[in-house]
Amino acid sequence: PSTCPGEKLAGTPASPGIAIAPALQFRPSVAAIPERKVDDPQAEWSRLNWAIEAVKKRILQMGLRIAQHADDYQATLFDAHRLSLEDPALLEVARTNIFERTLNAEKAWQLALDDMINVYQDAESAYIQQRAADLDDLKSQVLQMLIGAPSRSFTFERKSILLAGDFAPSDLARLDPDMVAGLCTASGSPTSHSAILARSLDIPMAVGFGPGLSGVPDGATVVLDGMDGTLRVNPAQIESFRERQNSWLASQQKARQARQQPAVTRDGKQIGLLANINYAAEVAPALRKGAEGIGVFRTEFLFMERPSAPAEEEQLAAYRSIAESLGKRSFIVRTLDAGGDKPIPYIDMPVEDNPFLGERGIRISLSHKDLFMTQLRAILRAAPGHRVKILLPMISSVDEVRLSKELIAEAQAELARKKQTFEDPIKVGIMIEVPSAVAVADRLAREVDFFSIGSNDLGQYVMAADRTNPRVASLGHALHPAVLRMIRQTVKAGREAGIPVALCGEVGAERVAVPILLGLEIDELSMGAAGIPAVKGVIAKLSLAECQGLAEEALDLNTSQEVRQLVKERLGETVEL
Repeated sequence: PSTCPGEKLAGTPASPGIAIAPALQFRPSVAAIPERKVDDPQAEWSRLNWAIEAVKKRILQMGLRIAQHADDYQATLFDAHRLSLEDPALLEVARTNIFERTLNAEKAWQLALDDMINVYQDAESAYIQQRAADLDDLKSQVLQMLIGAPSRSFTFERKSILLAGDFAPSDLARLDPDMVAGLCTASGSPTSHSAILARSLDIPMAVGFGPGLSGVPDGATVVLDGMDGTLRVNPAQIESFRERQNSWLASQQKARQARQQPAVTRDGKQIGLLANINYAAEVAPALRKGAEGIGVFRTEFLFMERPSAPAEEEQLAAYRSIAESLGKRSFIVRTLDAGGDKPIPYIDMPVEDNPFLGERGIRISLSHKDLFMTQLRAILRAAPGHRVKILLPMISSVDEVRLSKELIAEAQAELARKKQTFEDPIKVGIMIEVPSAVAVADRLAREVDFFSIGSNDLGQYVMAADRTNPRVASLGHALHPAVLRMIRQTVKAGREAGIPVALCGEVGAERVAVPILLGLEIDELSMGAAGIPAVKGVIAKLSLAECQGLAEEALDLNTSQEVRQLVKERLGETVEL
């Protein structure tokens, strides 16, 4: 059924911004997939390989096109897609379907992908579930090539807000960004590759509207608010929304102009803003966004989706290339943070009933010493002449820090014996992500050079709410007063020991959270690079004194919703919340 005029649909924010435009249901045509028995399996196998190679070339072109509009990193998402098409396990299933079941290439490929997609969709990990969406996209593209007609085609003549069940990354790569005012999906996730691309392309987006989204008629004037995740259909007060849109666009323009300036409050307090990255290709875009360095390089992405661990020289090349591109800017390398929702296939990681409470982070490194030592040597060798620091993840006790420091010293001794150049001493910090680390933060502070609070994990462990479970994930938000009190205690321990305290996590990119985090006296915020310009703009409008008062009030509230409401009531007009 169609929605009523003035109706407001609620979803989940995925990419900020205000869009006002006609609605258009994104219903790409999908060709039927033929099934037949074949007499020449080798010919079908050759057809399939030709189609796969053709799609790999097309994906390369998509990445190059996206790079013209977005950050270089967003184009690297398509590199992962190309590698998926080379998966030996996937190709073997398709080959078996052709040679043993004598199926045509189209059906063989469809069945092979469907089997793997079902496995990923049933996984508990949100990261693995995202792989299912990517594989479905690849399935469609190869079938399109085999059939010789578009399996997903879509054209439109005027700038519109597109509504769909979900969007594949290749859908967005094929669309003209200048014709897309906004994106809405019935399902999907704010962490999906499509959402990442939307944020990079500065296209407002909200996800998770549910089946009611399909009832919005084509051509209806709709207002999409990417900040609160709402969609209004034919609203009566359209001019008020246009004013909000103009205000948003003006703030974005100011943010772009100010992004290369330091983040300084009205009363002169400078806050470091750094970027979290997964790949070397993200460094240059992060610097263009105004990052002052790299707050967390998540090295686990060097280890994932490959048959064996990266060798020391390969890791050295990766760390050194980033260090050289940063010059004298800070470069914090987090050691392997595997486990939980980031499995590594070649590491012996038994199935655990509670993987987030099992062997993950520093626990894996300490139980796989050879793997850890290889990584430490590579980091130490890449550090000379640069501001490279080591960050240890998931620390829960003083013993883990001391063991890690002993291994760092051992790695330095090995390099000295080999007469290789390395950093000595090197600054070492730890992630504060579990309640036990907060409880002994005063003791941990005596052992290290800096703290980095992992707000995502700290929230889930403090509130006992799995951040990959959508039914409880909101309970563990870092703005909950229980989590805020943990942050305050950590900062206090850092201050008393004379070490800086950073916070890394996407809460740092939430404008409503920035005043509270400043009030808790966080020294640095590290986040996805896309959020840095807006956060700089917010900081410039705040004074540290008012933030400190606001934080004290927030600590006495009961819910994260109450904290948000407090900030909006006090500072909503100032920071345009």
